[in-house]
Amino acid sequence: MKICGFAGRILHVDLTRKKTAVQPLDLEVASKYLGGFGVNNFLTHSLLEPQCDPLGEKNILVLGAGPLVGTGFPGISKTIGTTKSPQQGNILASAGSMGLGPWLKWAGYDHVVITGKSAKPVYLEILDDQIEVREAERLWGQDIHTTTDALWEKYGTAGVLAIGPAGENQVVWSLGIVDQAASLGRGGLGAVMGSKGLKAVVAKGSRGIQVADAKKVKRLMKDLFQRTTGYRFYKDYLELGVMANWEKNFLPMKFSARETAPERIDELYGLRGYRRVKKCKIACPSCVIADKDLVVIQEGAYAGLTSPLPSFLNVAILGYRLDIPETTEAVKLLDVLDGYGLDFLMFSALADFLLFLFERGILGPEDTQGFHPRREITSYLQLADLVARREGWGALLARGWEALLQTIERKVGQTRLKEILQEGAVSGHTYGLGKLKGLEWVAEPRDSHLGTMEFTQVVSPRGGQVASGIGPTYVLGLPVEFFRKSAEDLGASPESMKKIFDSPFGFNVGRMTRYTEDWYSALNCLGICGRMMNSRAYTFETCAALYSAVTGIDLSVKEVMRASERVWNLYKLLNIREGFGVDDDQYPEEWSQPLRVRGGEKRMLDYYKKQVLTRADLLQLRRDYYDERGWDPETGIPSKAKLMELGLEDFS
Repeated sequence: MKICGFAGRILHVDLTRKKTAVQPLDLEVASKYLGGFGVNNFLTHSLLEPQCDPLGEKNILVLGAGPLVGTGFPGISKTIGTTKSPQQGNILASAGSMGLGPWLKWAGYDHVVITGKSAKPVYLEILDDQIEVREAERLWGQDIHTTTDALWEKYGTAGVLAIGPAGENQVVWSLGIVDQAASLGRGGLGAVMGSKGLKAVVAKGSRGIQVADAKKVKRLMKDLFQRTTGYRFYKDYLELGVMANWEKNFLPMKFSARETAPERIDELYGLRGYRRVKKCKIACPSCVIADKDLVVIQEGAYAGLTSPLPSFLNVAILGYRLDIPETTEAVKLLDVLDGYGLDFLMFSALADFLLFLFERGILGPEDTQGFHPRREITSYLQLADLVARREGWGALLARGWEALLQTIERKVGQTRLKEILQEGAVSGHTYGLGKLKGLEWVAEPRDSHLGTMEFTQVVSPRGGQVASGIGPTYVLGLPVEFFRKSAEDLGASPESMKKIFDSPFGFNVGRMTRYTEDWYSALNCLGICGRMMNSRAYTFETCAALYSAVTGIDLSVKEVMRASERVWNLYKLLNIREGFGVDDDQYPEEWSQPLRVRGGEKRMLDYYKKQVLTRADLLQLRRDYYDERGWDPETGIPSKAKLMELGLEDFS
């Protein structure tokens, strides 16, 4: 049977025995779960031993690229990385773009399953049918930038996923980076690779991708490029990438009592700061937006530094949270964190909290093995090095929030710790602290409103992330009719429409979130970038047309929607198997308290900012979300009827 769209093969790599094997892709499974994220979930359920140690030999790492990846459609190049998270203990499914996914497909592989553990550092070489586990002792200890450059020098243009010293030393919140510009695996994928002795994966291929209906593909390709480049804000995105939305972007909460003047923030981290260091944009394969950045520092202590970034917005978040007074210093720090493979969100949160503790006299150098943090670049760089190498006080922070809080509690007691967290920030923000499955939350609903991005952080199996809730609630002030159309487009039935919009808040954000998550599931299965400037060109109708034209497997719009829902339910089941349930889908206690800001307080409001949401309201919204999914409203467990409806009865 002619295979189109899919490469048609799964590569299995046993690092313990240095053995590899190639398995044909089961097209029936691939079509049932669409590909990418979906097939990753299927393979993880089949091959991962439940309750295994995330940093032990029995954990697995699955890399997958969907059937549209490598075909040249705009904004389609995602790689999905699935493993058990050492930071959270849940099943981590993360997405990263750049070239790894397309090169894997062009080499002839839809998925790579990595098992076992190497006694010595290695990297995985994938060159069409030439698969080798090669020694990497000379690369071990090198940062991600240096490692990737060395592999590019050896292999030429290729897709490279690499870890830095933080992953090697199993910092539980370390990640990997693809082609120096796309992060993959917030939650500890880097540590999993480090535990396996796997420094990098390099892929390069010459097979290309066959499509089933070339004429239809060409027609759809032309239409999608026109939709993307014809968007009225296209030139803004082409010039500025994510920074085109600077005025809409929220900056993170922080413990620091220092308030930075808005004009100073804009000077350092807004468009003026961005333009001072921007050299050019970086594009993932087939992307017409080029949303990543190459920045160059022209003067000062770090003159000459050239750094590829997932986005300059990361510089803004890092600099603002840590009160870094110069744009170039924030660029330097982010470059170092990326090189080490340290999650900049986690680092900045931990560092900010540590500084708060020192500034209040709660901790001193005698508690931190002589390390005295200060709000200055040299201190941040020293702390990053200590954490990445697990040396001194950095070894504690390398274990994440739980270890830090336990240490403080042993010193001051549980009651005092709670007081510290309550009184600590002008913002009242206490990051993750284990309340959103071990990740600090990204979107603060008290500062804006409770939209789907904010709500999904509570119910998503991944915890404190917003990607699965990205939708129109990101923009304030849209009319209810806009949300009606969005819900219909995302597959809500007439019965569901009544439930969504029979709400005192204009619409029910819990029920609405089910559909944004299913859409995100589809994007990750097919490989489509979730950033709005790309994903706005796609709809479920478009996805069904593309899937059929590329693979030759005819799926209707409803079948694609149903498959996306099936995949998200399987993701939920994977995490239930690891022990996650309704007790983990908890709202942070802090959300029920006022957010203290300059000039007053803020409380959590509905999207239209008409009503303060009580804890009873929030719990009802969670029950509504479960009900909309066909899960038990009290336990959050998918019902047998829902599993049978989705063809998942074998997983119950």
